Amino acid sequence: MKRNGIEKIEDLLCYQEKDFSQFRHIQHGRLDEIKNAVHAVGFIFPDEDISILMEPEHFLEQDISTLGLPLNPLKALRNAGIYTVGELLSYSSNDLRKLPFIDYTNLQIIKNAVHAKGERFWDEDEFFLYDRVQNIQIEILLMNQRKIKKHYRN
Repeated sequence: MKRNGIEKIEDLLCYQEKDFSQFRHIQHGRLDEIKNAVHAVGFIFPDEDISILMEPEHFLEQDISTLGLPLNPLKALRNAGIYTVGELLSYSSNDLRKLPFIDYTNLQIIKNAVHAKGERFWDEDEFFLYDRVQNIQIEILLMNQRKIKKHYRN
């Protein structure tokens, strides 16, 4: 990416999807990885609709790495055969706790990552989560919009 003058996320977000075809080292599969990583941190490309961040079907098919988990809980989930967000959410938080290497701390990290994306485990109270998630999503979207507007003004 640095060969193409992309060093920061602001540089990356200036391009539209069609612009990536000019870069020699980015094939279609790699572009999907880049888009998933950008979406995972709450950003979108200029030619994308913001609703892409809110599509539950798309989110459930994503790799668990898009949750931004640290290495230990990520490896523990993968070793247990959990690779997508949908597979992760099919477990209860109690079932996850029983998996090898998922201690209380790792479980809380996983739950926080899932909550930050607006989801919950099926054994959690949805009303507790609703207000918290709504506030987090609004804060992330506003922060990202301010960063993008500031970048375009410069």
